[in-house]
Amino acid sequence: EITGPFAVRDVYRNHWANLARPEDAQTAADSLVELGYLRREDRPAGILGGRPTAIYHVSPKAVR
Repeated sequence: EITGPFAVRDVYRNHWANLARPEDAQTAADSLVELGYLRREDRPAGILGGRPTAIYHVSPKAVR
């Protein structure tokens, strides 16, 4: 069970739902956003640099 926000990187690095490739994990996340099971939050690059990151939150709809 996911208890907090996560990034697509977390999905493929941990092979959640057997999604081991970044493109497969991203496709799954995009589909779940469209269906309303996830909400996407775009976070800007950090103070020390880096890239902007998309963070996903599980919708209460998915828990029911």
